Amino acid sequence: MAYAFQNAAAPERINVVGPSGSGKTTFARELASLLGLPCYEMDGLFWEPGWRECENHEFLRRVEEVTSRSRWVLDGNYSTRTLAIKWKRVQLVVWLDPSPLTTFCTVTARTLRRSFTREELWPGTGNASR
Repeated sequence: MAYAFQNAAAPERINVVGPSGSGKTTFARELASLLGLPCYEMDGLFWEPGWRECENHEFLRRVEEVTSRSRWVLDGNYSTRTLAIKWKRVQLVVWLDPSPLTTFCTVTARTLRRSFTREELWPGTGNASR
């Protein structure tokens, strides 16, 4: 992955959005690594241990906390609830839009892999595919 920001500083507050299976998390992590920025997953802010949904006010507080920092890459949508918070300080929005076949194949492969590996999806939650 190669990026060039000619005559301008690289953005330091980036939101990567797109449909499920579009590669948001992978892209966001690689971009964050390339730019030396911390990376946060919206799902990681939302999901509590035991697959409990975070209370709306707490979720919005977490999003506000992350986006009030000076540097971040944030992966995920949750647009109707979080758009005003996320994009208040964002410098760059990256919209991933692969074909429906690509997203279908990605979601299917990811689901199968996670169901066999039982990998924890967000550290500290214990949440894994069943």
